[in-house]
Amino acid sequence: MLYACRMPESFGLEQQSERIQWIDILKGIAIILVVMGHMPYEPGFVALKGGIYSFHMPLFMLLAGFTAALSMGRSPSVGTFIYKRFIGIFLPYLVWSFMISPFASLKIYQAYSFADCLNNFITGNVACWFLPCLLMLQLLFALYTVVAPRLRSPIARACFIILLYIAVTACHKMWGSCHSGALDKWDLSFLTSTYRYFIPFSVGVALFQYPKFKDFCLSPLVCTLCVLVVLLLTGVRGDLPLMFSTHLRTVIGIAASLLLIRMFSGKLLPEWANGQLKAIGRDTLIIYLISGAFLPHTCTWFHGMDGTMAFLVYLPICVAVCYICMAIARMISTSPWLSLLMLGKPL
Repeated sequence: MLYACRMPESFGLEQQSERIQWIDILKGIAIILVVMGHMPYEPGFVALKGGIYSFHMPLFMLLAGFTAALSMGRSPSVGTFIYKRFIGIFLPYLVWSFMISPFASLKIYQAYSFADCLNNFITGNVACWFLPCLLMLQLLFALYTVVAPRLRSPIARACFIILLYIAVTACHKMWGSCHSGALDKWDLSFLTSTYRYFIPFSVGVALFQYPKFKDFCLSPLVCTLCVLVVLLLTGVRGDLPLMFSTHLRTVIGIAASLLLIRMFSGKLLPEWANGQLKAIGRDTLIIYLISGAFLPHTCTWFHGMDGTMAFLVYLPICVAVCYICMAIARMISTSPWLSLLMLGKPL
């Protein structure tokens, strides 16, 4: 979470006044992989799911850090930035956390009380768990933006970032969802998620605010090292202690994210493909929520496939799911109040 609210130079594709094209393209790719990760998996191709889960959320959080810094630079004040974050993140979280749980519970024939929904809302232990995590990261970034101008030395600013990370880690240890080795009803899952994605989010902020840092991270040498990191670490066992596995996945996620930015911030794909991915990338919220809550219970008819066949079969299904969710988002958008509450789009 580094400070300097200035627009970086060109970042691959041309930047528009409201949206940056390569971000929507990467979000489109990431959300398709998220939907694929929510599909049912057999032991024969569980490696495909493991590969997806090793980087898709760090990629989302890195992009969120980049766009947060961009939004802060465009906001007239920190208060305006925070207000927009609450509208865009908290309101959808409030609505969806109470909507998803009862419907999802019907699939396993369990009654879901209001108290259970309230518990999930407070703790962040729900399908839209990433929203309170994202809000916490945005608020920490806003805090840093307020404090950083008073810290004249870059070393002092770096120390403040470290202190923030230590504080987040301590909160995760004391009240997070895995501090005792097993999930308790009132463990605050969003604190653990904030701990996990603090570093990718901060890297995204730095990519926006420091063009030289961006150029270094996307240089051929660093990208080559990223390829080696992904190839060497992705196969490491997943049953490691939480702290080690978290940092391992963070390293893999950042390395994979930098490679994807390097690849897709240029004209790698045909324009029609970029256009479709950008359209999908603009509706990632509702795609994630619907696919996470309902897809695992409805797609259970594929068996006996290896990883390659699973990817080829699931890919068109996942794209179709994305388009269905986009159509639902369009219907919701016809009502200003539903758009505000469910999609976080201001009236």
